Amino acid sequence: LIPSKLLLSGSPTTLHLKESALLSAAVLYTNGTRRDVTGQITLVSSDPSVVLVEGMRVIANERPGTVRITANYRENGVSVTE
Repeated sequence: LIPSKLLLSGSPTTLHLKESALLSAAVLYTNGTRRDVTGQITLVSSDPSVVLVEGMRVIANERPGTVRITANYRENGVSVTE
């Protein structure tokens, strides 16, 4: 199986101070099948002073602002990013 797309769910558009959200992820393969890969992805915040990442949870930190959360999944030498 070759992963073609990473689908991230639960990503909020707005978080207030100290609010958090739990994310989940699924990978879509080139043959059309889909599989849950929550817990097997890497999440990165573009600015941890605004939003922290702890496992699959994103948490609004002390500073207001806008961030981008990037998710990455790798399987069989292929990486997909959302």
